[in-house]
Amino acid sequence: LLNRSKEEISRTLNRLHLVLDVPKSEDGFIRLLHPSLRDFLLDSQRCRNPTFLVNQNQAHYNLFKACLRVMSNHLRQDMCGLRLPGARVTKVNASEVDKCIPLHVQYACRYWVQHLRQSNLDPSDHIDIYTFLQKHFLFWLEALALMGCMSEGIFLVTMLDTMFTVSDSLRL
Repeated sequence: LLNRSKEEISRTLNRLHLVLDVPKSEDGFIRLLHPSLRDFLLDSQRCRNPTFLVNQNQAHYNLFKACLRVMSNHLRQDMCGLRLPGARVTKVNASEVDKCIPLHVQYACRYWVQHLRQSNLDPSDHIDIYTFLQKHFLFWLEALALMGCMSEGIFLVTMLDTMFTVSDSLRL
């Protein structure tokens, strides 16, 4: 997702074991050991070193852009090779979905809209959103269905709808 090599990410994470809980497997979640660290890094009054200070809106914007890039590069029609448009998702086991839709792509599919919203970006000013929706909307929905997240997808589409004005949607 971050467009960095596994080796570079591993080296960085190895240096952060004092503040992060890093799982042994790649499919686990990295967590802060001390949740107050997040508050510290986001507060310019408390974190006075600009090297460590995190601009929350910018971080969400960067993640939003990374999610769009990943989805645009990976999503395609019939990701799991079912060859049947009406095939039941229940016929595809989770390990097959994980092979066809890597975990970082699954993350991007599930969270890009939240990162967009939390970036405080005006979506109507961002042509990449329109381009993505025009080219990859159905593939995104298919991926969400294969992942068993279609109800989330409905919520995400509704959230997107509230972010755009009527005149914005006419430009699609």
